[in-house]
Amino acid sequence: MNELMRRLLFLPEQASTFAYDVDHLHYFVIIVTMVSSLGVGMTAIAFFWKYRRRRENQATPFVAPTAVFEVLVISVPLFLFLVWFAIGFRDFVKLSSPPPEAMDVYVQGKQWMWKFSYPEGPNSLGVLHVPANRPVRLLITSRDVIHSVFIGCGSSPTPRARAPSACSTSRPTGRCGC
Repeated sequence: MNELMRRLLFLPEQASTFAYDVDHLHYFVIIVTMVSSLGVGMTAIAFFWKYRRRRENQATPFVAPTAVFEVLVISVPLFLFLVWFAIGFRDFVKLSSPPPEAMDVYVQGKQWMWKFSYPEGPNSLGVLHVPANRPVRLLITSRDVIHSVFIGCGSSPTPRARAPSACSTSRPTGRCGC
């Protein structure tokens, strides 16, 4: 199912431990939205047919919704939004809380480039190098303006890690990496 949905939505491969969770929330939201849209569309077509004008001087009947209908119309979307929020918040906390053994990489956004500083080695410009199968925490700051960064793992610049982050000059941001 995961591979089918990923291909249908043209998503890049999952290159981080939390990309799977982010993608599943994405699939859940899209499936619920599509099923709901289909239900609303089919109901509209049924009502167009049921309440069509059959005679030239026909009056439209007054339809009063019941209290149960109004409660359902409010509570079902509210429940879905609360479920989406709960799953998204859980994933946000997971994304924002790297494990204690994570390697810190200091990232500084400058105009037209990114500078990466590693604890055990030289700096790099524009390319992030991380060890395989080891958690990484990116400590992101900016020298001049607000910057956004997507982590593209491997040789592809696509956001395979599903970890966008933004930073400004006064607020450093810590994120988990690939």
